[in-house]
Amino acid sequence: RVGRYRITRLLGRGGMGAVWLGEREAGDFDHRVAVKVVRGLARSPKLAERLRYERQTLAALQHPNIAQLFDGGETEKGEPYFVMEYVDGAPLGDALEKAPDKKERLRIFRDICEAVEYAHQQLIVHRDLSPANILITEDGRVKLIDFGISRSFGETSAGPQMTMTKGFAAP
Repeated sequence: RVGRYRITRLLGRGGMGAVWLGEREAGDFDHRVAVKVVRGLARSPKLAERLRYERQTLAALQHPNIAQLFDGGETEKGEPYFVMEYVDGAPLGDALEKAPDKKERLRIFRDICEAVEYAHQQLIVHRDLSPANILITEDGRVKLIDFGISRSFGETSAGPQMTMTKGFAAP
């Protein structure tokens, strides 16, 4: 369990932790979510504080092509977690193999650009816009995920370095 959510299965692992499928167990309604637990931060108060700030920033992002942050907190071990919209979709590269039509590819590209533009208007840079962090649902909806290493335009470059995907991370 993480917060009000029962963990049902592992969705993926990355450099900062793991993402799990969770189901709300409060009894009032059913809800499936993605729960990202960031490991090893109990020893780094500065990085833990940065993630608390990022949860607040991500909660303000309201766009149909960006996975929504619902909740967050810390586990009993002091590890930060994010409760996000669960997106049942394929990574961009896999999805494009199924969408050979040029018009559909351009629509997907436009939706990605609109989501990135919206984040930039909120002064947020994703910094790891890799194919793995762009999901396409069965009905063709684009969802950007994993803003966990995002950075505000107003931030200085000083601060903890975070994991990025080589070849895709913004400078």
